[in-house]
Amino acid sequence: MRLTFEGLKERAAWEAAGIRLPSYSVEKAVRAGVQSPRWLHFGSGNIFRMFLLAIADRLLEQGELAGGILAAAPHDYETVDRIYKPHDNLALAVTLRADGSMEKQVLGSLAEIVKADPKDPAAWGRLREIMSDPGLQMVSFTITEKGYALAGADGNFFPEVLADFEKGPSEPSCAMTKVCALLYARYQAGGSPIAMVSMDNCSHNGERLKNSLLTAAGEWERRGFTDPGFSAWLADEDRVSFPWTMIDKITPRPAEAVAEALEFLAGLGAKSLYLISGRKNEMIRVVKEHADSYGLRLTLSRSVVEDSDLEALKEKIYRKIYEAAKDLAAVGEEIAREFGIPIVNKRISVTPIALVGGAACKTVEDFTQIAQTLDRAAKEVGVNFIGGYSALVSKGMTPADELLIRSIPLALSSTERVCSSVNLGSTKTGINMDAVRL
Repeated sequence: MRLTFEGLKERAAWEAAGIRLPSYSVEKAVRAGVQSPRWLHFGSGNIFRMFLLAIADRLLEQGELAGGILAAAPHDYETVDRIYKPHDNLALAVTLRADGSMEKQVLGSLAEIVKADPKDPAAWGRLREIMSDPGLQMVSFTITEKGYALAGADGNFFPEVLADFEKGPSEPSCAMTKVCALLYARYQAGGSPIAMVSMDNCSHNGERLKNSLLTAAGEWERRGFTDPGFSAWLADEDRVSFPWTMIDKITPRPAEAVAEALEFLAGLGAKSLYLISGRKNEMIRVVKEHADSYGLRLTLSRSVVEDSDLEALKEKIYRKIYEAAKDLAAVGEEIAREFGIPIVNKRISVTPIALVGGAACKTVEDFTQIAQTLDRAAKEVGVNFIGGYSALVSKGMTPADELLIRSIPLALSSTERVCSSVNLGSTKTGINMDAVRL
């Protein structure tokens, strides 16, 4: 048996080895994904192989995804040639159960992986083609926190980033400038809407991704490389959205026992296993929900609920939470049954309410009403906690931030499920002592 399209034709041998194969036609899924891209992912490491490919695989099984996911390798180009191509972009997922047993599954959900290398005209041209396709709906990222950084702790741009700014979008070398250049190609092709979804474990990851791309676009615009409308398009949440999400687990190297148990597969040595398989004691669901052995989380953004009228705002918040999370408890139960994961609690996170309620809330009592609305919605959809009754004041404090902070005692004493926090500072900005004094 070999982990290739040809090898999968020996279906009986795979099943005899206890390895589940895709029920859908992998070749059709690949062809559909290549011809009509819907989802592009930046990052080709273990989290992508183990979790995102598993999600896409399940969506293909359920008929909810017509074609496979596409991937871009931002830097580690050799993985494309050494790991993906020899196995026709197939992956072997290994799940270790609590009782020590192993569940083995072939994932056929990767339609295409491309090197994000501007020095490779064919690869870079293909990525520009994918990014310009109006049917592309989402670009996701697992590139580690440092992948979003443009400057050091001193505030100065890294030399390679500055060099990219000076050269323009024709041949970028850094992850963020590469993505920005590809987005500029999309903008020039008509600027169809797109969701840019960071899944890296860093605070405010969607905001961090947005700020880095806007910075790059601004630097190029200032130097005359790009159309002035590009930055405005990037900043328009109706055209380019940057939701916050998170994967807060790692996919580690398989244990030696796992490698030994699978070495009988011809064509898969221990070294290959390290790169194409993983271990998921705790399954993580991303995109809309996040599940682990502790809880299941849904994240909501503010763009569709903002309003200057308090009553209208409360209604929008309640309706949005209910519509998005009404099935959350049922999904948690389904995950618990399917993967044997105890869902201890279910959580909802919303954009910091100081931002959402700034236009409508003029008093402490106004903000408290928002907290009570959150509590009512959380109770209705059956979640244990709802977070986001928060203010971000490390860079300064608005009147809305101050009102929310002053309302926290009243808000928490009059609700059961609402969680509150205040971001007072960071190593870069220092601590906002005015907020501490409150």
